[in-house]
Amino acid sequence: MKTTKIIAYIMLLALILSGCNFFPTSDSKLTTAKLIIGDPTGSRAGSAVYQDSLITTFWVKAYDSDGVQIIDNVTENAAVLTRNASEDRWEGTMSITLPGGDIYLHAVGLNEAGEFVYQGTTSMISNFGAGPITIATALGYSVGDKGPGGGWIFYDKGSYSDDGKMDKSWRYLETAPTDLTKNWDDVNKIDDTLVKLVDGNVVDKNNESTIILSTYDWYWGSYATLSTLPQVKEGWNNTDILDGDGVDGLSGATPVKGIKGRGRPASGDELNSRRDTGLYVSKAIINSYSDWFIPSKTELYTILSNLVNGGTRSDWNLSETVYWSSSEDTDSVANGEDTPEDAYWAWAVDFGTTLTLDSETELVQRYEPYRVRPARAF
Repeated sequence: MKTTKIIAYIMLLALILSGCNFFPTSDSKLTTAKLIIGDPTGSRAGSAVYQDSLITTFWVKAYDSDGVQIIDNVTENAAVLTRNASEDRWEGTMSITLPGGDIYLHAVGLNEAGEFVYQGTTSMISNFGAGPITIATALGYSVGDKGPGGGWIFYDKGSYSDDGKMDKSWRYLETAPTDLTKNWDDVNKIDDTLVKLVDGNVVDKNNESTIILSTYDWYWGSYATLSTLPQVKEGWNNTDILDGDGVDGLSGATPVKGIKGRGRPASGDELNSRRDTGLYVSKAIINSYSDWFIPSKTELYTILSNLVNGGTRSDWNLSETVYWSSSEDTDSVANGEDTPEDAYWAWAVDFGTTLTLDSETELVQRYEPYRVRPARAF
């Protein structure tokens, strides 16, 4: 009898404690915290940043451990800070629905031209809402820093300018936090005599554990000479070309006739349709930004060489596999073979090999399904 009462008391106590907010990030609850912008030293005053009269805006975004933005409940995007003259600092509040795990904050200070002048990222926070949070900031970004889109900075042009390459003034290139992913569905018209759909993947019809096409697999694009270039700064324009190539997203184009492309009907077969990178990236909104593009050949290699540089690819949410660039073949030579035209080949980068440009970049047929890591300029 006593044992029964003790168990009942324990269960009652657990129910009471479950309604208390002792651990702010343990469940999905709307939680508010005060934010303070600090100097590079971490000073709570942040007076040096405050006294920079060129800064007109400071905002802060929250991200979960996967780099997915957690929107502010008030602005439905980033928390906007204000100047506190009496404290000589930028400060404000953020109200977010916590994801049930640790989060981090990213702060940026912009001038009147919209250029990112100051930036700072916290370490992972497990007790958001327990007290004021000071975010130390520094001038500008360095390669490897967290970016405002939740990814990582992999290229610094040195100064802001509109060079006609990104449709805006820009200085930095940033990766997306994760690879592009989308469920395969009936619109993609798989060959259901051989495969079927399970959890968004295309799997062997007789063995569901064998994935033929994962949610991360993408085709390059249509067969045509589109003049997408390989250099740094060309990814935005390349993606714009791929998106506007004049081929409807459901038209037959890849893979080529007679090649079924891992469960897809070949081009020319009835029910064939496209799943191409440019048609999707140009319309994708990732962490409140809609200006993502597919990196050019050299930009993609720069992600590998500047970020990974012999380290662990998982540190940047990258896989040891092949990634598509947005650059087509321009010399009619692919893998040592002369081709009738450039229209069937495009450049990819193998993220699973050693760091040399020649060994990692390769020309492959456009019907091959590979991963895509979007990028953006700001």
